[in-house]
Amino acid sequence: MTSAAVNFALIFVFAGLGEEFGWRGPALPRLQQSRGPLAASVLVGLMWFAWYLPLGFGTRE
Repeated sequence: MTSAAVNFALIFVFAGLGEEFGWRGPALPRLQQSRGPLAASVLVGLMWFAWYLPLGFGTRE
């Protein structure tokens, strides 16, 4: 495996873990207190969707 591939894999894994802790760590338990587990999970999913939606409108270059 090349150095670039190893770096990409490490960044991909650690960035993903950071997002999991960031979104689900504080958001999900608080939402579950006022809503049920299903509604809280759907709301967190919608937050993820809204956060990444602008990436779909980027340039094709």
